[in-house]
Amino acid sequence: TPNTPQLPLTRAYVERRALPDEFVAQKKPLFFGISAVLSNAEQIVAAAVALAEIVREESIAAFDAFLRESVRAVVDGKLTSRQAWRSWANLHGVDPYDHEIAGVRFVDVAHRIREVLGVAAAKNPAPIEGRVQRYWPGYAI
Repeated sequence: TPNTPQLPLTRAYVERRALPDEFVAQKKPLFFGISAVLSNAEQIVAAAVALAEIVREESIAAFDAFLRESVRAVVDGKLTSRQAWRSWANLHGVDPYDHEIAGVRFVDVAHRIREVLGVAAAKNPAPIEGRVQRYWPGYAI
């Protein structure tokens, strides 16, 4: 491709070890995506916000998967947000008093439990682990 203002790239070098041996043996062509250069602060902020949203969505998806794997139906279970949060913190080896762990905020927990389990919390909070809390009956982590 000739060097033009629209396509300013004429050569690119790729380390051979970055490509699988089969790819090198087949001598397949390499294609590069070219994006516009971000030239002003507004575009840079917009790109940063978009990236943060993608990271957040991935974090929530990871938390949802964690709930699916960790929460079990238990006859007399009383699952609380704090119990789920403690387990999430333990998984990541961090303090359960943190307000955000691995891209998930504590305020997200109740909504994610409702969404993933498809159940509503008990109508009335109950004393659990020494404090009155809302809970999801019939579940434990």
